[in-house]
Amino acid sequence: MEKSKQLRIEMTPEELRLWYLLRGRRFFGYKFRRQMPIGAYIVDFACFKASLIVELDGGSASGRR
Repeated sequence: MEKSKQLRIEMTPEELRLWYLLRGRRFFGYKFRRQMPIGAYIVDFACFKASLIVELDGGSASGRR
């Protein structure tokens, strides 16, 4: 299974809370993607229209990558 797909399945509670707020264009109509591969990295959340990347630090997320 590709790494980004596995990370989407194993999201931390903090990532799940933020995803609930961002998904379905709930945040001012912006489309966010989660666990998105960009180059050599997998970012937690990305909005291409806003040129924005969100990375959550700490907890088990930092040890997963």
